[in-house]
Amino acid sequence: MRRYVFTLVASVITASLTGCGGSDSSPSGNTSTLSGKVIDGYISGATVFLDVNFNGELDENEPSAVTDENGEFDLLLNETLTECSLYVPTVTHVPVGAIDSDSPDTPIAEAYTMISPPPFAMGTDEELLNLTPLSSIVWESVEKELARDGEQLSCQSVIADLALREKITDRLEQQEFRTAQRYNITIDELYGDYIESGNTELHELAQALVPGLQASYAETLVLEENNPEADYVFVEYFIGLSDNFQRYDDSWYRREFVQASTGNWASRTNQVSDDLSEILAVVEQYSQRTKLSDSVEYAEDFYLTRSNEWTLEVPSYYCGVSETYTQIADLAYGVANSANSPVYESSWESCLAFERLGNTTQSLITKVFSDNGNTLLTESYHSFDSENPSGMEHLIGLGDDIDDLDGSELNQLNYIDTAFENTDAYGAAGWRRVKNVYTSSDLEQTQQTQTVHVHTNTDDYTVYVYNPDGTSTMQCGLWSTQELEDCTPDK
Repeated sequence: MRRYVFTLVASVITASLTGCGGSDSSPSGNTSTLSGKVIDGYISGATVFLDVNFNGELDENEPSAVTDENGEFDLLLNETLTECSLYVPTVTHVPVGAIDSDSPDTPIAEAYTMISPPPFAMGTDEELLNLTPLSSIVWESVEKELARDGEQLSCQSVIADLALREKITDRLEQQEFRTAQRYNITIDELYGDYIESGNTELHELAQALVPGLQASYAETLVLEENNPEADYVFVEYFIGLSDNFQRYDDSWYRREFVQASTGNWASRTNQVSDDLSEILAVVEQYSQRTKLSDSVEYAEDFYLTRSNEWTLEVPSYYCGVSETYTQIADLAYGVANSANSPVYESSWESCLAFERLGNTTQSLITKVFSDNGNTLLTESYHSFDSENPSGMEHLIGLGDDIDDLDGSELNQLNYIDTAFENTDAYGAAGWRRVKNVYTSSDLEQTQQTQTVHVHTNTDDYTVYVYNPDGTSTMQCGLWSTQELEDCTPDK
Protein backbone atom coordinates (compact mmCIF):
# COMPACT_ATOMS: atom_id res chain seq x y z
CA MET A 1 0.00 0.00 0.00
CA ARG A 2 1.24 3.51 -0.79
CA ARG A 3 2.60 5.63 2.03
CA TYR A 4 1.88 9.32 2.55
CA VAL A 5 4.71 11.58 1.34
CA PHE A 6 4.91 14.83 3.29
CA THR A 7 5.79 17.88 1.18
CA LEU A 8 7.41 20.87 2.82
CA VAL A 9 5.74 23.88 1.29
CA ALA A 10 8.46 26.24 2.43
CA SER A 11 12.11 25.40 3.06
CA VAL A 12 13.38 21.86 3.41
CA ILE A 13 14.34 21.08 6.99
CA THR A 14 17.49 19.03 7.39
CA ALA A 15 18.14 19.53 11.10
CA SER A 16 17.40 16.53 13.31
CA LEU A 17 14.54 16.67 15.82
CA THR A 18 15.56 17.97 19.23
CA GLY A 19 12.14 18.02 20.93
CA CYS A 20 8.45 18.24 20.18
CA GLY A 21 6.31 19.26 23.10
CA GLY A 22 7.99 21.63 25.48
CA SER A 23 9.50 24.30 23.24
CA ASP A 24 8.03 27.52 21.93
CA SER A 25 6.05 26.70 18.79
CA SER A 26 6.04 30.23 17.40
CA PRO A 27 7.70 30.44 13.99
CA SER A 28 11.45 31.07 14.13
CA GLY A 29 14.35 30.20 11.85
CA ASN A 30 13.49 27.73 9.11
CA THR A 31 9.78 27.09 8.80
CA SER A 32 7.43 24.87 6.84
CA THR A 33 3.72 24.97 6.14
CA LEU A 34 1.22 22.16 6.60
CA SER A 35 -1.80 22.90 4.41
CA GLY A 36 -5.19 21.28 4.03
CA LYS A 37 -8.96 21.58 4.10
CA VAL A 38 -11.76 20.91 6.58
CA ILE A 39 -14.63 19.28 4.72
CA ASP A 40 -18.15 18.14 5.39
CA GLY A 41 -19.14 20.75 2.99
CA TYR A 42 -16.23 23.21 3.16
CA ILE A 43 -16.19 24.44 6.79
CA SER A 44 -15.16 28.00 7.58
CA GLY A 45 -14.46 29.20 11.11
CA ALA A 46 -13.11 25.86 12.37
CA THR A 47 -9.93 25.69 14.46
CA VAL A 48 -7.25 23.30 13.18
CA PHE A 49 -4.21 22.28 15.22
CA LEU A 50 -1.36 19.80 15.38
CA ASP A 51 -2.15 17.45 18.28
CA VAL A 52 1.42 16.93 19.48
CA ASN A 53 0.46 15.07 22.67
CA PHE A 54 -2.52 13.12 21.23
CA ASN A 55 -4.98 14.49 23.80
CA GLY A 56 -7.47 15.93 21.31
CA GLU A 57 -7.23 19.40 22.87
CA LEU A 58 -5.50 22.57 21.64
CA ASP A 59 -2.63 23.18 24.05
CA GLU A 60 -0.46 26.25 24.42
CA ASN A 61 2.54 25.03 22.40
CA GLU A 62 0.57 23.50 19.53
CA PRO A 63 0.30 25.46 16.24
CA SER A 64 -3.23 26.30 15.12
CA ALA A 65 -5.15 28.15 12.41
CA VAL A 66 -8.76 29.03 11.58
CA THR A 67 -10.20 27.85 8.25
CA ASP A 68 -11.22 30.39 5.61
CA GLU A 69 -14.39 30.49 3.49
CA ASN A 70 -13.09 27.57 1.39
CA GLY A 71 -12.32 25.42 4.42
CA GLU A 72 -8.59 25.88 3.83
CA PHE A 73 -5.91 26.27 6.49
CA ASP A 74 -2.14 26.69 6.74
CA LEU A 75 -0.23 25.67 9.86
CA LEU A 76 3.13 27.44 10.03
CA LEU A 77 5.63 25.14 11.73
CA ASN A 78 9.02 25.84 13.21
CA GLU A 79 11.91 23.39 12.91
CA THR A 80 10.94 21.51 16.02
CA LEU A 81 7.35 20.88 14.94
CA THR A 82 8.04 20.06 11.29
CA GLU A 83 9.18 16.53 12.05
CA CYS A 84 6.45 16.12 14.65
CA SER A 85 3.84 16.90 11.97
CA LEU A 86 4.65 13.57 10.31
CA TYR A 87 3.94 11.55 13.44
CA VAL A 88 0.89 13.11 15.11
CA PRO A 89 -2.75 13.63 14.09
CA THR A 90 -4.16 16.92 12.88
CA VAL A 91 -7.41 17.87 14.64
CA THR A 92 -10.16 20.38 13.90
CA HIS A 93 -12.72 21.62 16.38
CA VAL A 94 -15.85 22.71 14.51
CA PRO A 95 -17.55 25.14 16.89
CA VAL A 96 -21.12 26.31 17.15
CA GLY A 97 -21.48 29.15 14.64
CA ALA A 98 -19.04 27.80 12.06
CA ILE A 99 -20.32 27.80 8.45
CA ASP A 100 -20.77 24.70 6.27
CA SER A 101 -20.85 25.49 2.55
CA ASP A 102 -23.63 22.90 2.17
CA SER A 103 -25.90 25.20 4.22
CA PRO A 104 -24.22 28.63 4.21
CA ASP A 105 -27.24 30.43 5.64
CA THR A 106 -27.55 28.12 8.65
CA PRO A 107 -24.62 28.27 11.09
CA ILE A 108 -23.62 24.99 12.70
CA ALA A 109 -25.67 24.43 15.86
CA GLU A 110 -23.75 21.51 17.44
CA ALA A 111 -19.98 21.41 17.87
CA TYR A 112 -17.95 18.39 16.76
CA THR A 113 -14.41 17.26 16.02
CA MET A 114 -12.75 15.82 12.91
CA ILE A 115 -9.28 14.30 12.64
CA SER A 116 -6.69 13.27 10.06
CA PRO A 117 -4.26 10.44 11.02
CA PRO A 118 -0.49 10.85 11.41
CA PRO A 119 0.77 11.29 7.82
CA PHE A 120 3.62 8.76 8.10
CA ALA A 121 1.11 5.88 8.36
CA MET A 122 -1.53 7.02 5.86
CA GLY A 123 -2.07 4.92 2.73
CA THR A 124 -2.46 7.82 0.28
CA ASP A 125 -0.42 10.10 -1.97
CA GLU A 126 -2.57 13.14 -1.18
CA GLU A 127 -0.27 16.08 -0.46
CA LEU A 128 -2.92 18.22 1.21
CA LEU A 129 -4.52 17.01 4.43
CA ASN A 130 -8.29 16.74 4.19
CA LEU A 131 -10.05 16.49 7.54
CA THR A 132 -13.41 14.87 6.86
CA PRO A 133 -15.93 12.62 8.61
CA LEU A 134 -14.36 9.69 6.76
CA SER A 135 -10.78 10.43 7.86
CA SER A 136 -12.16 10.85 11.38
CA ILE A 137 -13.84 7.46 11.67
CA VAL A 138 -10.70 5.77 10.36
CA TRP A 139 -8.28 7.34 12.85
CA GLU A 140 -10.60 7.43 15.88
CA SER A 141 -11.04 3.65 15.70
CA VAL A 142 -7.27 3.14 15.62
CA GLU A 143 -6.61 5.62 18.44
CA LYS A 144 -9.19 3.90 20.66
CA GLU A 145 -7.51 0.53 20.09
CA LEU A 146 -4.10 1.98 20.98
CA ALA A 147 -5.45 3.62 24.15
CA ARG A 148 -7.07 0.36 25.23
CA ASP A 149 -3.70 -1.35 24.73
CA GLY A 150 -2.17 1.16 27.14
CA GLU A 151 0.03 2.91 24.56
CA GLN A 152 1.28 6.30 25.75
CA LEU A 153 1.16 8.39 22.60
CA SER A 154 3.09 11.61 21.93
CA CYS A 155 5.28 12.99 19.19
CA GLN A 156 8.37 11.92 21.10
CA SER A 157 7.18 8.40 21.85
CA VAL A 158 6.17 7.69 18.24
CA ILE A 159 9.44 9.01 16.80
CA ALA A 160 11.54 7.09 19.31
CA ASP A 161 9.75 3.73 19.07
CA LEU A 162 9.96 1.86 15.76
CA ALA A 163 7.73 -0.96 17.02
CA LEU A 164 5.05 1.57 17.98
CA ARG A 165 5.23 3.18 14.52
CA GLU A 166 4.83 -0.23 12.90
CA LYS A 167 1.87 -0.98 15.17
CA ILE A 168 0.18 2.30 14.25
CA THR A 169 0.83 1.71 10.54
CA ASP A 170 -0.55 -1.82 10.70
CA ARG A 171 -3.68 -0.82 12.64
CA LEU A 172 -4.35 2.15 10.35
CA GLU A 173 -3.83 0.07 7.22
CA GLN A 174 -6.36 -2.50 8.45
CA GLN A 175 -8.92 0.16 9.29
CA GLU A 176 -8.40 1.93 5.95
CA PHE A 177 -9.01 -1.34 4.14
CA ARG A 178 -12.14 -2.19 6.13
CA THR A 179 -13.63 1.28 5.68
CA ALA A 180 -12.80 1.48 1.98
CA GLN A 181 -14.18 -2.01 1.40
CA ARG A 182 -17.36 -1.21 3.31
CA TYR A 183 -18.12 1.87 1.19
CA ASN A 184 -16.64 0.51 -2.06
CA ILE A 185 -14.13 3.35 -2.44
CA THR A 186 -10.37 3.61 -2.87
CA ILE A 187 -7.98 4.65 -0.10
CA ASP A 188 -7.27 7.89 -2.00
CA GLU A 189 -11.01 8.65 -2.09
CA LEU A 190 -11.19 7.96 1.62
CA TYR A 191 -8.76 10.83 2.25
CA GLY A 192 -9.71 12.95 -0.75
CA ASP A 193 -11.74 16.10 -1.42
CA TYR A 194 -15.04 14.58 -2.54
CA ILE A 195 -16.51 18.02 -3.29
CA GLU A 196 -13.73 18.99 -5.69
CA SER A 197 -13.87 15.57 -7.37
CA GLY A 198 -17.67 15.76 -7.71
CA ASN A 199 -18.23 12.49 -5.83
CA THR A 200 -21.81 13.14 -4.68
CA GLU A 201 -22.30 9.67 -3.17
CA LEU A 202 -19.27 10.11 -0.92
CA HIS A 203 -20.38 13.63 -0.06
CA GLU A 204 -23.77 12.33 1.02
CA LEU A 205 -22.13 9.60 3.11
CA ALA A 206 -19.96 12.18 4.88
CA GLN A 207 -23.03 14.28 5.61
CA ALA A 208 -24.78 11.23 7.07
CA LEU A 209 -21.86 10.60 9.45
CA VAL A 210 -21.80 14.10 10.97
CA PRO A 211 -24.72 13.62 13.43
CA GLY A 212 -22.81 10.69 14.91
CA LEU A 213 -19.66 12.80 15.29
CA GLN A 214 -21.69 15.53 17.01
CA ALA A 215 -23.36 13.13 19.43
CA SER A 216 -20.05 11.35 20.15
CA TYR A 217 -18.35 14.66 20.97
CA ALA A 218 -21.09 15.90 23.31
CA GLU A 219 -21.67 12.64 25.15
CA THR A 220 -17.95 11.94 25.60
CA LEU A 221 -17.67 15.22 27.50
CA VAL A 222 -20.49 14.12 29.81
CA LEU A 223 -18.91 10.68 30.30
CA GLU A 224 -15.58 12.33 31.19
CA GLU A 225 -17.31 14.48 33.81
CA ASN A 226 -19.01 11.42 35.30
CA ASN A 227 -15.74 9.42 35.42
CA PRO A 228 -13.09 11.92 36.54
CA GLU A 229 -10.70 9.23 37.82
CA ALA A 230 -10.76 7.10 34.66
CA ASP A 231 -7.68 6.81 32.42
CA TYR A 232 -9.68 6.94 29.20
CA VAL A 233 -13.35 7.19 28.22
CA PHE A 234 -15.33 7.74 25.04
CA VAL A 235 -18.77 7.55 23.49
CA GLU A 236 -18.84 6.62 19.81
CA TYR A 237 -21.82 6.65 17.46
CA PHE A 238 -21.17 4.77 14.24
CA ILE A 239 -22.91 3.25 11.26
CA GLY A 240 -22.22 -0.48 11.12
CA LEU A 241 -19.04 -1.36 9.25
CA SER A 242 -17.96 -4.66 7.79
CA ASP A 243 -15.25 -6.27 9.85
CA ASN A 244 -13.67 -9.68 10.18
CA PHE A 245 -16.58 -10.92 12.29
CA GLN A 246 -19.44 -9.27 10.32
CA ARG A 247 -20.92 -8.08 13.62
CA TYR A 248 -22.75 -4.97 12.45
CA ASP A 249 -25.20 -4.12 9.67
CA ASP A 250 -26.00 -0.66 8.30
CA SER A 251 -27.84 0.52 11.43
CA TRP A 252 -26.61 3.14 13.89
CA TYR A 253 -24.83 1.99 17.04
CA ARG A 254 -23.64 3.64 20.25
CA ARG A 255 -20.54 2.35 22.05
CA GLU A 256 -19.56 3.54 25.53
CA PHE A 257 -16.10 2.72 26.91
CA VAL A 258 -14.59 3.44 30.34
CA GLN A 259 -11.04 2.38 31.22
CA ALA A 260 -10.08 2.77 34.87
CA SER A 261 -6.50 1.68 34.13
CA THR A 262 -4.68 -0.39 31.53
CA GLY A 263 -6.27 -3.84 31.45
CA ASN A 264 -9.27 -2.78 33.53
CA TRP A 265 -12.15 -1.52 31.40
CA ALA A 266 -15.81 -1.95 30.49
CA SER A 267 -17.72 -1.31 27.26
CA ARG A 268 -21.31 -1.53 26.09
CA THR A 269 -22.69 -1.28 22.54
CA ASN A 270 -26.35 -0.60 21.77
CA GLN A 271 -28.25 -0.42 18.51
CA VAL A 272 -29.99 2.96 18.31
CA SER A 273 -32.64 4.61 16.18
CA ASP A 274 -31.68 6.42 12.96
CA ASP A 275 -32.10 9.80 14.67
CA LEU A 276 -29.82 8.59 17.52
CA SER A 277 -32.46 9.49 20.12
CA GLU A 278 -33.53 6.01 21.26
CA ILE A 279 -31.68 2.90 22.41
CA LEU A 280 -33.28 -0.09 20.69
CA ALA A 281 -31.35 -3.04 22.10
CA VAL A 282 -28.11 -4.19 23.65
CA VAL A 283 -25.72 -5.57 21.02
CA GLU A 284 -22.76 -6.56 23.16
CA GLN A 285 -21.12 -5.84 26.47
CA TYR A 286 -17.61 -6.57 27.75
CA SER A 287 -15.49 -6.04 30.81
CA GLN A 288 -11.91 -6.90 31.65
CA ARG A 289 -9.94 -6.78 34.84
CA THR A 290 -6.24 -7.52 35.10
CA LYS A 291 -3.98 -8.12 38.06
CA LEU A 292 -0.19 -8.19 37.90
CA SER A 293 2.47 -9.09 40.42
CA ASP A 294 6.17 -9.83 40.12
CA SER A 295 5.43 -13.51 39.53
CA VAL A 296 1.96 -13.86 37.93
CA GLU A 297 -0.45 -12.22 35.52
CA TYR A 298 -4.22 -12.69 35.73
CA ALA A 299 -6.89 -11.42 33.31
CA GLU A 300 -10.63 -12.01 33.53
CA ASP A 301 -13.10 -11.11 30.76
CA PHE A 302 -16.89 -11.21 30.92
CA TYR A 303 -18.96 -10.80 27.78
CA LEU A 304 -22.52 -10.68 26.50
CA THR A 305 -22.85 -11.09 22.74
CA ARG A 306 -25.66 -11.61 20.26
CA SER A 307 -26.44 -15.13 19.09
CA ASN A 308 -26.76 -15.92 15.40
CA GLU A 309 -30.55 -15.95 15.81
CA TRP A 310 -30.67 -12.47 17.36
CA THR A 311 -33.24 -9.99 16.05
CA LEU A 312 -34.60 -6.73 17.43
CA GLU A 313 -37.97 -8.40 17.92
CA VAL A 314 -36.61 -11.58 19.54
CA PRO A 315 -33.16 -10.84 21.00
CA SER A 316 -31.04 -13.76 22.22
CA TYR A 317 -27.51 -13.77 23.52
CA TYR A 318 -24.50 -15.73 24.67
CA CYS A 319 -23.07 -14.96 28.07
CA GLY A 320 -19.58 -16.04 28.98
CA VAL A 321 -16.39 -15.59 30.90
CA SER A 322 -12.75 -16.29 30.20
CA GLU A 323 -9.77 -16.03 32.53
CA THR A 324 -6.05 -16.55 32.08
CA TYR A 325 -3.61 -17.19 34.93
CA THR A 326 0.07 -17.45 33.95
CA GLN A 327 3.50 -17.23 35.51
CA ILE A 328 5.89 -14.43 34.59
CA ALA A 329 9.10 -16.28 33.77
CA ASP A 330 11.31 -17.32 30.85
CA LEU A 331 9.66 -20.75 31.11
CA ALA A 332 6.08 -20.08 32.17
CA TYR A 333 3.12 -22.34 32.88
CA GLY A 334 -0.50 -21.28 33.02
CA VAL A 335 -4.17 -22.09 32.64
CA ALA A 336 -6.88 -20.51 30.48
CA ASN A 337 -10.51 -21.13 31.39
CA SER A 338 -13.54 -20.29 29.25
CA ALA A 339 -17.26 -20.94 29.52
CA ASN A 340 -20.40 -19.65 27.82
CA SER A 341 -24.10 -20.36 27.69
CA PRO A 342 -27.11 -19.06 25.73
CA VAL A 343 -29.36 -16.56 27.52
CA TYR A 344 -32.55 -14.89 26.41
CA GLU A 345 -32.26 -11.52 28.09
CA SER A 346 -29.63 -8.82 28.05
CA SER A 347 -28.89 -9.11 31.77
CA TRP A 348 -25.31 -8.10 32.47
CA GLU A 349 -25.76 -8.97 36.12
CA SER A 350 -26.58 -12.57 35.22
CA CYS A 351 -23.41 -12.74 33.14
CA LEU A 352 -21.29 -11.53 36.04
CA ALA A 353 -22.84 -14.28 38.18
CA PHE A 354 -22.28 -16.92 35.51
CA GLU A 355 -21.72 -20.40 36.95
CA ARG A 356 -18.46 -21.69 35.50
CA LEU A 357 -17.95 -25.09 37.12
CA GLY A 358 -19.26 -27.85 34.89
CA ASN A 359 -19.38 -25.49 31.89
CA THR A 360 -15.71 -24.69 31.56
CA THR A 361 -13.16 -25.62 28.93
CA GLN A 362 -9.67 -25.45 30.41
CA SER A 363 -6.39 -25.15 28.54
CA LEU A 364 -3.04 -25.92 30.11
CA ILE A 365 -0.39 -23.56 28.78
CA THR A 366 3.37 -23.54 28.39
CA LYS A 367 5.37 -20.57 27.14
CA VAL A 368 9.09 -20.29 26.47
CA PHE A 369 10.62 -16.83 26.11
CA SER A 370 14.02 -15.64 24.94
CA ASP A 371 16.74 -14.89 27.47
CA ASN A 372 15.68 -11.24 27.59
CA GLY A 373 12.16 -12.33 28.55
CA ASN A 374 10.54 -10.17 25.88
CA THR A 375 10.22 -12.49 22.89
CA LEU A 376 7.92 -15.53 22.86
CA LEU A 377 9.64 -18.50 21.20
CA THR A 378 7.24 -21.43 21.71
CA GLU A 379 3.88 -22.02 23.35
CA SER A 380 1.46 -24.91 23.73
CA TYR A 381 -2.22 -25.26 24.62
CA HIS A 382 -3.80 -28.55 25.72
CA SER A 383 -7.59 -28.26 26.06
CA PHE A 384 -9.73 -30.24 28.49
CA ASP A 385 -13.46 -30.35 29.20
CA SER A 386 -15.81 -32.07 31.66
CA GLU A 387 -15.37 -35.40 29.85
CA ASN A 388 -11.58 -34.99 29.76
CA PRO A 389 -10.66 -33.22 33.03
CA SER A 390 -7.20 -31.74 33.41
CA GLY A 391 -6.78 -32.22 37.13
CA MET A 392 -6.42 -28.43 37.51
CA GLU A 393 -10.11 -27.67 38.08
CA HIS A 394 -9.26 -25.99 41.39
CA LEU A 395 -7.79 -23.15 39.26
CA ILE A 396 -11.18 -22.10 37.88
CA GLY A 397 -12.80 -18.87 39.07
CA LEU A 398 -9.70 -17.36 40.66
CA GLY A 399 -10.74 -13.71 40.60
CA ASP A 400 -11.41 -13.37 44.32
CA ASP A 401 -8.36 -15.41 45.37
CA ILE A 402 -5.71 -14.18 42.97
CA ASP A 403 -3.98 -11.98 45.57
CA ASP A 404 -3.21 -15.11 47.60
CA LEU A 405 -1.57 -16.97 44.70
CA ASP A 406 2.07 -16.71 43.61
CA GLY A 407 2.08 -19.04 40.61
CA SER A 408 3.90 -21.90 42.34
CA GLU A 409 0.85 -24.19 42.01
CA LEU A 410 1.37 -24.02 38.22
CA ASN A 411 4.77 -25.72 38.48
CA GLN A 412 3.03 -29.10 38.53
CA LEU A 413 2.47 -28.59 34.79
CA ASN A 414 6.19 -29.20 34.21
CA TYR A 415 5.34 -32.69 32.91
CA ILE A 416 4.26 -31.06 29.62
CA ASP A 417 7.14 -31.09 27.15
CA THR A 418 7.73 -27.59 25.70
CA ALA A 419 9.31 -28.84 22.46
CA PHE A 420 7.37 -27.63 19.42
CA GLU A 421 7.72 -31.01 17.68
CA ASN A 422 6.10 -32.91 20.56
CA THR A 423 2.73 -34.51 19.71
CA ASP A 424 1.69 -35.94 23.11
CA ALA A 425 -1.93 -35.17 24.01
CA TYR A 426 -1.49 -35.73 27.77
CA GLY A 427 -5.14 -36.78 27.89
CA ALA A 428 -6.42 -33.56 26.32
CA ALA A 429 -9.41 -33.40 23.99
CA GLY A 430 -7.35 -31.19 21.68
CA TRP A 431 -4.03 -29.35 21.51
CA ARG A 432 -1.97 -26.94 19.43
CA ARG A 433 1.67 -25.90 19.49
CA VAL A 434 3.19 -22.66 18.19
CA LYS A 435 6.78 -21.71 17.32
CA ASN A 436 8.08 -18.25 16.36
CA VAL A 437 11.18 -17.99 14.17
CA TYR A 438 12.97 -14.74 13.33
CA THR A 439 15.46 -13.94 10.57
CA SER A 440 17.87 -12.26 12.98
CA SER A 441 19.39 -13.72 16.12
CA ASP A 442 19.06 -10.22 17.58
CA LEU A 443 15.49 -10.52 18.83
CA GLU A 444 15.44 -6.85 19.83
CA GLN A 445 15.63 -5.94 16.13
CA THR A 446 12.16 -5.01 14.89
CA GLN A 447 12.83 -4.85 11.13
CA GLN A 448 12.91 -8.57 10.45
CA THR A 449 10.70 -11.36 9.16
CA GLN A 450 8.72 -13.40 11.68
CA THR A 451 7.59 -16.93 10.76
CA VAL A 452 4.93 -18.56 12.94
CA HIS A 453 4.56 -22.36 12.77
CA VAL A 454 1.38 -23.97 14.18
CA HIS A 455 0.46 -27.66 14.33
CA THR A 456 -2.47 -29.35 16.07
CA ASN A 457 -3.85 -32.69 17.23
CA THR A 458 -5.82 -32.92 13.96
CA ASP A 459 -2.51 -33.04 11.98
CA ASP A 460 -3.08 -29.53 10.60
CA TYR A 461 0.12 -27.60 9.93
CA THR A 462 0.05 -23.89 9.13
CA VAL A 463 2.91 -21.45 8.56
CA TYR A 464 2.40 -17.67 8.68
CA VAL A 465 5.13 -15.34 7.39
CA TYR A 466 5.06 -11.67 8.46
CA ASN A 467 7.45 -9.42 6.55
CA PRO A 468 8.87 -6.06 7.73
CA ASP A 469 7.04 -4.21 4.92
CA GLY A 470 3.68 -5.30 6.34
CA THR A 471 2.98 -8.05 3.79
CA SER A 472 2.25 -11.61 4.88
CA THR A 473 1.74 -15.09 3.45
CA MET A 474 0.11 -18.27 4.72
CA GLN A 475 0.88 -21.90 3.89
CA CYS A 476 -1.25 -24.90 4.86
CA GLY A 477 -0.65 -28.65 4.93
CA LEU A 478 -0.26 -31.72 7.12
CA TRP A 479 2.19 -32.08 9.97
CA SER A 480 2.69 -35.76 9.20
CA THR A 481 3.94 -35.09 5.68
CA GLN A 482 5.44 -31.60 6.20
CA GLU A 483 4.09 -30.71 2.76
CA LEU A 484 2.74 -27.14 2.45
CA GLU A 485 0.96 -25.11 -0.22
CA ASP A 486 0.02 -21.47 -0.39
CA CYS A 487 -3.32 -20.65 1.25
CA THR A 488 -2.94 -16.90 1.70
CA PRO A 489 -6.45 -15.36 1.87
CA ASP A 490 -7.36 -12.90 -0.86
CA LYS A 491 -7.79 -9.34 0.41
